[in-house]
Amino acid sequence: MCHKHRWAEICAIRQIEWQHQQEVDEAWPERAAERDERERAERQARRARALEQIGRRLDGDGTSYGLAALGGIIRELSQVPEGGRNDALNRASFRVGGLVAGGEIHPACAVQALRDAAEAMGLPEHESKYVIRRAFDKGLEQPKSAPERSAA
Repeated sequence: MCHKHRWAEICAIRQIEWQHQQEVDEAWPERAAERDERERAERQARRARALEQIGRRLDGDGTSYGLAALGGIIRELSQVPEGGRNDALNRASFRVGGLVAGGEIHPACAVQALRDAAEAMGLPEHESKYVIRRAFDKGLEQPKSAPERSAA
């Protein structure tokens, strides 16, 4: 089976599953509320674990300024509600691209941290790869470095 037909079959199956779930939710609304709460708790736990893993991985792959900035950006991403995930990932990828261009973070570390954060947010991989690549490349055009320290 070719990729195109396989994808169409997967979409059809997901549509049937979704319709079945809607019927179940209408019949037992209390079960739907319980499931929604359980899924919300699982997403929050997944985000917390991913953020912890990303933080551990950032050791030594950039300057202290760059790593602190990247950590802050990733923390901001972990707090984004479902409605604004793509936009937040786009802005974060642009900012991180600037830090890489400024020599503050190693590119591989930065991209992997963004991908891990996108996965923790629940974004599909094909979608997040595109958003990260496009915005990251734009950010590379505007380098961002640590501010100069004034002599005391």
